[in-house]
Amino acid sequence: MPSLTAIQGQAPVERLMHTPIESVGSGCSVFDAVEKMTHLQIGALVVLDQGKLCGIFSERDLLTKL
Repeated sequence: MPSLTAIQGQAPVERLMHTPIESVGSGCSVFDAVEKMTHLQIGALVVLDQGKLCGIFSERDLLTKL
């Protein structure tokens, strides 16, 4: 659980971020991406196209765009 200081924005992002970075390919299905996020208990995945960053897929994307 993050400390109150971290929640108030005083901590650097690195103290709260998830590592290692998890990713999916741009052709990955929404179902498979959500399954991976659920299994890993994370809220977002980096999206790669031919090994290059092309976006981020998040729980918010799922809730607002479907």
